[in-house]
Amino acid sequence: MQFQYRPCETTRITSRYAYRIDPITKKKATFHPGLDISPIDKVKFFQEPIFACLGGKVLLSSFNSARGNQVLIDHGSNIMTRSQHLADCKVSKGDNVAAGQIIGHMGNTGYSTAQHLHFEVIADGKTVNPEPYIKDLPIPSKHSNNFKKVKEKYGFEANTMSYLENYKYAEFLFERMLLPVKEQHFQLGTINYILGYKYGKEIFEKLNV
Repeated sequence: MQFQYRPCETTRITSRYAYRIDPITKKKATFHPGLDISPIDKVKFFQEPIFACLGGKVLLSSFNSARGNQVLIDHGSNIMTRSQHLADCKVSKGDNVAAGQIIGHMGNTGYSTAQHLHFEVIADGKTVNPEPYIKDLPIPSKHSNNFKKVKEKYGFEANTMSYLENYKYAEFLFERMLLPVKEQHFQLGTINYILGYKYGKEIFEKLNV
């Protein structure tokens, strides 16, 4: 079975389908059954759309303390995909989704150290390496170059991090990078990651009043 789209615009893989040291405990090596895909730079807009790689039926759309917000899709022919740590879920259990449909947005929910997508491919009931399934695939054309469009719309420049580090600009940018505050479940660590630990606590408190 061939997928039509990759799950998100970002292509940077920060953890592969392999054994690894637990990123939180830094101790026991466990098998990582998917790909972690993360923004290329720290200021990429937070809620990057996550797409259905192929049409199918939603088997699960819910929150789990470890997986965070997750969406599991049955694509037929014994192939399923699972997207985890989402900021939100835009589909519900039982929905039929089309290839390229937005199913949620990249986030940092559940057992997670930073904003990213954990993406799994399940074949015949077992996880398999997702890379061959999504290699060189596009995203839906109407969503192509989303980051470029955001930069153009809000005047982002190469020195955006300097704006973020200057408090008077930080709130202005976050208002345009984040969904409504009530929908957020960001951990303090995520904000600190974006702001290099300089203004994280102060901005976090203002965003979550």
